[in-house]
Amino acid sequence: MRDQQTLKKCHVYVIDDDSAVLESMAFLLDAVGYPCATFPDGSEFLAKVDTLARGCIVTDFQMPGMNGYELYAAIRARSIDWPICLMSSTRKGLAPRAKALGFIDFLPKPIAAETLVRVLDRAEQLLSPGPGTT
Repeated sequence: MRDQQTLKKCHVYVIDDDSAVLESMAFLLDAVGYPCATFPDGSEFLAKVDTLARGCIVTDFQMPGMNGYELYAAIRARSIDWPICLMSSTRKGLAPRAKALGFIDFLPKPIAAETLVRVLDRAEQLLSPGPGTT
């Protein structure tokens, strides 16, 4: 666990039905200083989102019950404007559509640590208040 000075401000919420992915993402995020919570599906995340600190969402595309696009729509329907990133081991046509829908990025699995940090640093900037705002 990192000390308070190395912790980033942006909370990261990882949603994936693969427990091994959730475990490895949580380990990686802790190692690079991002506070993280994991969820096994979109429904569980949506049930708790109102109690969570503002943050960045990283969701898998292929999940039972609700895929990443459907989760994105459900989050936006609640007027939650947090940055959302789509990840998947399937690459065919997902990246352009994800960007067109409004995802901040598409992360192909397996995810390189440097790529994840770059995307999350950008998400943190998107969450930060602009100059002159409080």
